[in-house]
Amino acid sequence: MVLLLEALLSEYDYDLLEEAQTIRRYVTNRLIEESSPDKDPKYTLRALENLGKITEVSLFTERVEVTVKQQSTEELEDKLMKALQILDAKTVEGEVVSSSSNPIHSKD
Repeated sequence: MVLLLEALLSEYDYDLLEEAQTIRRYVTNRLIEESSPDKDPKYTLRALENLGKITEVSLFTERVEVTVKQQSTEELEDKLMKALQILDAKTVEGEVVSSSSNPIHSKD
């Protein structure tokens, strides 16, 4: 039973992949048709832009650049100590008057 299910799923996956490739080819071919010089220029330009975005072409893919700033342990410790000093400066000094239950609710 498990082998049958596995075979069906494999066949389904293969069919799905084949269908996706067929749709991709269709869309690509239609974009090529729409990009012909005898078409309206605004549609031609849009078709060419979309053709450029196709993964295999990658003319207009957006790239994101990430920069990681490496810091030494000493730099990180210094930043941490400064942050802790700021927090310590905001600490309010006080004393505990009573550590028992709330005096308002106590019965005398």
